[in-house]
Amino acid sequence: MPGTKVLTGVRVLFLQLCSLLVAQAAWGWGPQGHEIVAAIAQDRLAPRALEVLRKEFNITRLEDVANWADRIKRKRKETRPWHYTNIPQGERQYLRERDCPEGACVTEKIEEFSSLLRDKARSRRERREAVMFLVHFIADVHQPLHLGNPGDRGGNEIRVRV
Repeated sequence: MPGTKVLTGVRVLFLQLCSLLVAQAAWGWGPQGHEIVAAIAQDRLAPRALEVLRKEFNITRLEDVANWADRIKRKRKETRPWHYTNIPQGERQYLRERDCPEGACVTEKIEEFSSLLRDKARSRRERREAVMFLVHFIADVHQPLHLGNPGDRGGNEIRVRV
């Protein structure tokens, strides 16, 4: 029936308009995103690695430490730029000399904390902190906007409404 199609179309349009009225900012890579990446990583770790995390660093679930690096940014301001790497728009590759000359970006910090973690001469506290930074930073580099345009602060200045 022609009248039924019109009525159905009006209902669909009404529902779409209602959904626009309740749209809120999307935080697609907030705490849950980091916890999900950490849970996936933990599922893929070898049993020996899980044992080392538990015995040596008192970490039983990577999700529990996945957001630590974000929580400390206010107190430890030097860590703020460690969460992203700015690559100029139009460039297709990362160049340390251009994109992270001081070593204070996520790509260099992953290297630094990986080395620190392997260094048995470092304290347990330092190595545990390295694990917690690595868990967080690996999730950060899987957020595409954390590796790119310097103008959007690692994607944090882009607002999306759903």
